[in-house]
Amino acid sequence: MVSVRPLVVNIVNKPARLVADQRYEVTCESAGSRPPAVITWYKGKRLLRKVKDDTREHANLTTSVLSFVPNTEDDGKAITCRAENPNVTGLFVDTNWNIEVVCKQLTN
Repeated sequence: MVSVRPLVVNIVNKPARLVADQRYEVTCESAGSRPPAVITWYKGKRLLRKVKDDTREHANLTTSVLSFVPNTEDDGKAITCRAENPNVTGLFVDTNWNIEVVCKQLTN
């Protein structure tokens, strides 16, 4: 079997702005990799843990769901989703999402 790098990678269902100290789940989708891609998440240069991966062989689609709680210090940082062919070093595609984090509004 020929190893092929992922063709596309996209972060989907990303909110326009995030409220500090609330949990969010965002999904990264990758297609085209043979064998299926391994997806990793980063905030800046720091590796993040994800909660769930799913590979659909027939659709050649790999998804990964990241669950995270941003704080105000994360405002302007990049969340990166990287899809990589596990058999060949350097065969990867990534995409960035610069997050906007706002303070939680106080209610009376």
